[in-house]
Amino acid sequence: MSNQVYLIDTNVIIHLEDYRTVEPVFSDFLRLAAKHKVGVFVHEAARDDLIRDKNTNRKEISLSKLAKFQTIAKVNALPISELEASFGPLRRPNDIVDATLLHTISLGADDFLVSEDRGLHDRARRFSSELGRRILYVADAVQLLRTTYEPVEAPVLFIDEVEAHTISLRDPIFDSLREGCPGFDEWWKDKCVRERRVCWIVKDQGIAGIVVPKEESGKDTDATQKVDKVLKICTFKVRP
Repeated sequence: MSNQVYLIDTNVIIHLEDYRTVEPVFSDFLRLAAKHKVGVFVHEAARDDLIRDKNTNRKEISLSKLAKFQTIAKVNALPISELEASFGPLRRPNDIVDATLLHTISLGADDFLVSEDRGLHDRARRFSSELGRRILYVADAVQLLRTTYEPVEAPVLFIDEVEAHTISLRDPIFDSLREGCPGFDEWWKDKCVRERRVCWIVKDQGIAGIVVPKEESGKDTDATQKVDKVLKICTFKVRP
């Protein structure tokens, strides 16, 4: 699965970089993007937006912070009349920037545009419903990153996932394992405890059942069919 690419609007850049407390959802967006190596870009047109700031000191600070993001370049010699024909009237400089961002998304240079500007969202939906779905508020972008890349926990009732070192080898469930597998205690210590393997156990006046799984790659498995990932069951025991 190829990683998604996000283009962020000027209002998102300002919120992230201004000298103020950052709302958690903005921090979550950058954290998840960095964690999953998702590209976060700014458009060259964002510089045009910031240059219009009449506060010289703030403008210089804002422009310096653009350098931490990857940049999408403008389309050469793109006439404003073409943008206006696609995205509606462009009466203000900000409108031209918005249309430039939407044009970039429509070209497929980025997968999604993240903006808190409701007017930009409305302009995108007027162009097409497909483009409108690719313009996200920050909270929507966070949710999309989570559903795309974050693992989903699927708990199984009555089964606990624990680390091997937390299980007492004095539990009776291990007695028959020792009988059938000489050196079981040493194997448990070297392979389960030292490698910090997880175990799935069912508790009922002690351990009623235990599974010791091991994730293997295609290179280190002894499975007959070679695949990228294998879940090997090293131990499976249920108490009478």
